[in-house]
Amino acid sequence: MASAGTHPDHDGDPSRAGYLERHRHRLRELFGVLGEDWPGGDTALLHHMETRWLGAEHGPGGGKRTFDEGTRSRAWPLLRELEVVDRADPPRAAYDQVIVMGATSIGLYRRLGLVRHSGVTAASLTVLAGLRPHNGLPSDGALDELLATDGRFAAADGWTPPPLAVHQAALLGDLDPLTAARIVMPSETDLARLFLGKHWPDARLDSVAVDTAPGGVRNELGGRAVVLETYRAGGTIPLLRVLNGAPVRRDLDATPRPARPTSRSTIREWVELAAGGARSMLVVVNQPHLTRVRLDVVDELAKAGVRDLHIDVAGAQALRDSADLNLLLGEIPARINAERITGRTSG
Repeated sequence: MASAGTHPDHDGDPSRAGYLERHRHRLRELFGVLGEDWPGGDTALLHHMETRWLGAEHGPGGGKRTFDEGTRSRAWPLLRELEVVDRADPPRAAYDQVIVMGATSIGLYRRLGLVRHSGVTAASLTVLAGLRPHNGLPSDGALDELLATDGRFAAADGWTPPPLAVHQAALLGDLDPLTAARIVMPSETDLARLFLGKHWPDARLDSVAVDTAPGGVRNELGGRAVVLETYRAGGTIPLLRVLNGAPVRRDLDATPRPARPTSRSTIREWVELAAGGARSMLVVVNQPHLTRVRLDVVDELAKAGVRDLHIDVAGAQALRDSADLNLLLGEIPARINAERITGRTSG
């Protein structure tokens, strides 16, 4: 762990060293760009970021801040220096297991691409997908570009689009391509299956586990039928899985929200179905979610009684044209708190 140093703003708490010590001057510059007063000591600084930044990314509509383009442009290079933008590569070359957190289509495609291009070796890879709907947004991919071999969702050599999807696309040729995508690839699991094939064209379906539990939460996509798909592939990761996470209720605080699989709910399902005695794992997300997701994984594993599991996190680079500044800002106090909780320093 990094040493605490002797900065007068430590308030006597050496656990705040590390990330904060390395980036104090950049944080002060960022406060200036955002038009916020510098709080002074570390306790006041962290309190300000926790109350003003942490959580805004998941708050209600009124809780999210908006930033003009000038502010975004001035903040971006500082956020890069603050380590919440650029790609974070896997720290090791080999793991027992890799888990790739679910995401909207381009996010998931880029996460899988990071794994494939890194050359990481692992016994298995599991995509924590689920019954989250294709949003119909351009960023989620129109059907023609999802099935193309090049472009934003370019495929590895040897991939051909699934014949059924090609046939369905032809039948829906008169529809808007985004609407067609929602029909042919309605869920995140459908997209995960497609992208897994694009990155590992030799993957072949080996087994399917179905959901036999009675009842279950439903959402606009219905109820879950398939729980886990397992594929065999050549190369450095011979076993590829898609976990079709079940919807869970998210309205328990009386705020109406549609049922969705969450990061934590899919982690719990992975522990139950596919953890398989792993001793080292790589968790793959996108910037700027590395710290929050790592803490979620550590917490859920602890609740499940899983011990002595080394966890690394890697992430694809945040995209300048689509990254939410609230998310980037929220990662900063999360990193400082993570050092205090886990004793690990980043960088």
